[in-house]
Amino acid sequence: MRQLRHEVGATGFDDFLQLVGGDETGASQWTGIRIPAAPGFRYRCLLSVVDLNPGDAVIGIGQYLELLAPHNDSESTPPFYPFVKSVATAAWRFIDGATTWTLTSENGNGPRHNYDPNEMESFAHRDAQTPALVFETAHFPAVPSEPGYLGLDGYTPPKMLGRAEWSIRDLRFPWGSNGGIDLRLEASANTRIRLYCDVLQTNPATRYNPSLSGLNPAWLCPEDQFVLGNFPTTARYGRVAGRILFSRKDQ
Repeated sequence: MRQLRHEVGATGFDDFLQLVGGDETGASQWTGIRIPAAPGFRYRCLLSVVDLNPGDAVIGIGQYLELLAPHNDSESTPPFYPFVKSVATAAWRFIDGATTWTLTSENGNGPRHNYDPNEMESFAHRDAQTPALVFETAHFPAVPSEPGYLGLDGYTPPKMLGRAEWSIRDLRFPWGSNGGIDLRLEASANTRIRLYCDVLQTNPATRYNPSLSGLNPAWLCPEDQFVLGNFPTTARYGRVAGRILFSRKDQ
């Protein structure tokens, strides 16, 4: 029997879309999970959740990572223009930042969510059934610098749920591809599959940004051109997205 391929990907709160009132339904959602600017924290993003029945199988994933450089002529007061750059060089990272992608499996598919007063759109305590930045603890200043959860100044990640099937630290399954050619994980019982990405946020104020004087721009990868050539003091991780591709046994 021919099996259909299904896909579940990440969408989340978008502060720039919120400024214009959202989409036609009023929702301020866009592809991926926005990463707070507060540096040095390892943010745990739950990008996709799929419940499999016996015989169903994960057949691939997709990864997307985006750099953000908010820009204003004064460079200090809003409004800002969000210059973005999708990461295309598979093993590129900031010298003080990085990402780790983990696929986990857990027997059963019941909800594991615990409500917390800090919760808000795309920001969930410990676990969620939809994409979110998940947290164990979070702190916000009296006057947050950015809307939603983006203005936090304190964060600890929750425990990762399920058994880690594998972890990778590069972008080997690009967003525009059809998923992992050799990736297959078949469920023998009811199983909840989660795709996480841990994002260690860079600190533009303290990281080493060398001068490019005398260097041939052709020697630089596109990400280094974006960070070092254009936005050395503002570029950071801005958004991350992931998707799980799976098939159903009875389709």
